[in-house]
Amino acid sequence: MALSSPQHIFLNALPFLHHLIHACRWRRLDHVRFMHCFAGARGAAVSCKGDTFLAFSNVKISDCSAGESGGEGGAMFIANGVLMMADSHISNCVAPGQNSLGGGILSRGSSQVDLIRVTLVDCSAEKGGGLNLAGNGSLIGVHVEGCEATYGGGLLMSSGSTFYVGPDGTAPSKFVVCVAHFGGGMYIDGEVTVHTTRIEACRATDAEARGGGLEVNGKALMTATIIEDCASEWKGASVYVGGGLFDMRDSLITRGYTSNPGASQWGGTGGGLQIEGSARVVLIRTMISNCEAVSRGGAVVALNSATVELVQVGIHNCSSPLGSAVVVRDVRPGASFRAVLLEVSVPCGAVGTVLSSPDLTLKLRGLRIDRSCGNVDQQLLGASTQLVTCSTESPEDPLCGPLATCSESAVVGAPDLNTTLCGCELPTYPAEATATAPYTKGCVLPPASPPLPSAPPP
Repeated sequence: MALSSPQHIFLNALPFLHHLIHACRWRRLDHVRFMHCFAGARGAAVSCKGDTFLAFSNVKISDCSAGESGGEGGAMFIANGVLMMADSHISNCVAPGQNSLGGGILSRGSSQVDLIRVTLVDCSAEKGGGLNLAGNGSLIGVHVEGCEATYGGGLLMSSGSTFYVGPDGTAPSKFVVCVAHFGGGMYIDGEVTVHTTRIEACRATDAEARGGGLEVNGKALMTATIIEDCASEWKGASVYVGGGLFDMRDSLITRGYTSNPGASQWGGTGGGLQIEGSARVVLIRTMISNCEAVSRGGAVVALNSATVELVQVGIHNCSSPLGSAVVVRDVRPGASFRAVLLEVSVPCGAVGTVLSSPDLTLKLRGLRIDRSCGNVDQQLLGASTQLVTCSTESPEDPLCGPLATCSESAVVGAPDLNTTLCGCELPTYPAEATATAPYTKGCVLPPASPPLPSAPPP
């Protein structure tokens, strides 16, 4: 079946056309519009299973609904097939009821989904208001706006899935003004690589809401990405990491806000990031700025067995009644907090900019403090906060490389406090001027950025 320019498909004409698209093997649609479609269970406009290849361009789908309860794919449903969709628009589509999946598009099984310059607006479902994706594929220059869900307002990525989200040329992918209880912009259970993407003004709204920008329980690698103006009523205004790995490089988190402390002492926390369980977080060359938490941890909160590594990270003008920059508490076995070249701007009136449980000694190398608000030395560390020194470092987990020399120096901006530094012998030229020389001489370099997968051709 091939439909071409331009055609409109309305509900009152749908019974036979819908079933034709339901029984699909190979379909190419160009300049087709679906309006007011309804399906009893899944895929109001398009529903395909099995050995299917769909190539859609310039398709518009609006005001569609799949099922009365527990619907799947308000606009489109695909299982174990291939969907390539470009320059298309999906709006006001819904998969209603409990356990509903994918207000705009739902993919299942081993599907491959490649979306290029696709816009989804005002779609909703319980899981994945705009997109609920399983399988693999890419989202290039997508724009998801105003979508709502309980989990993943803009996007829910299922466990076992692998996707790439990135720009179309210089135009970033965007997730804007999306809302959920958990993961307003994105909810990641699978594995995703995100490059040159913006998550803007997304919210987590509920008494136990978390992750206004995104929630990660799988594996998320982000580069050149901005998360801004996101909020959570409970915790993790910009990012909540409950498990797995969150690796962010050359990026910005700004103006995150938590608003409701709730009944728990760990509510109203984490204006930038909240990290819990056994999650691992790595931030490299990334800035967290102007974030606010009404209870604790204006920028970063790390709890339980979380492991955190910050390399060349700046925390600027973040605020909270306790721990305006960092809070590490409720420590359990396996927890770790390391920072290299951490720079902190301390807001006026800050109390305990860095707070940590006495059960975990922080490893902060090359710490720098911005003293723009006067003498903040006594406000920097909480009473129980301890920093690893050259004399107290563990041989099993040293501060410096194997051949480096550990030394201590006054913190820039807070001379009454000391920070540790690692010095190493520079390689001689030319015999040792190789890529491995910094390691053999004891210098430890930040990990290289992960390679970006190549995007499919448009």
